[in-house]
Amino acid sequence: ARRRAEVDFARRRAEEEEARRREQERAEEWRRRMEALREQRRRESDEKFRRWNEAREGKALTAAEAESRRVEEEERERLRREEEERLRLARMPRVCPVCLGDGLCRKCCGDGRVFGVFLSPRVSEQSE
Repeated sequence: ARRRAEVDFARRRAEEEEARRREQERAEEWRRRMEALREQRRRESDEKFRRWNEAREGKALTAAEAESRRVEEEERERLRREEEERLRLARMPRVCPVCLGDGLCRKCCGDGRVFGVFLSPRVSEQSE
């Protein structure tokens, strides 16, 4: 009976140790899963922040590029208007340098203006 009790006691102790070992394994597995879940959430959060930051920087860059393009376009338009004004003035008749516009000379035939030929340095389809 004593031998049987010792064997029974040893078997129960082995079962308890096995149950304790399994419980520790389950606890360790749960801890690993929770750690993996926290790591996954952290990576997702980092990725979300990275995409948000890229979008924000992209918008800022786009706004800066748009402003730069707008300034360049305004400058081109200003230069185009100046060139048109210069060409308009070049095509206008000049006051006669001999009679200063009073019309009493033969060079302007009494008109007070002298017409000249203006030759453009370049010809484009727009100027035709």
